[in-house]
Amino acid sequence: MQKRILFNSQLLDITITRLCQQLIENHDDFGQTVMLGMQPRGVFLAERIRQKLLSLTGNAVPAGQLDTTFFRDDFRRRESPLTPNTTNVPFIVEEKKWC
Repeated sequence: MQKRILFNSQLLDITITRLCQQLIENHDDFGQTVMLGMQPRGVFLAERIRQKLLSLTGNAVPAGQLDTTFFRDDFRRRESPLTPNTTNVPFIVEEKKWC
């Protein structure tokens, strides 16, 4: 199978910018928002989205990384064990009380 480039850096930047604009249009205030990137590659995407939101709104959204290695279907079926990445959620989420 031959590799194809789906997004070059310019198209990826345009896509992330439009996504962030839609988030701003629909959610406006990011006071109760956190950004979690799935390890390994989702962390880079989450950080790019977070930086773009910061540049467009001036609001810093807390970020973290989440690893789901132990929840994979093939975790125990491999010959060599999977090495988990870091899970880092450095913010505290308050429990919401529903009325």
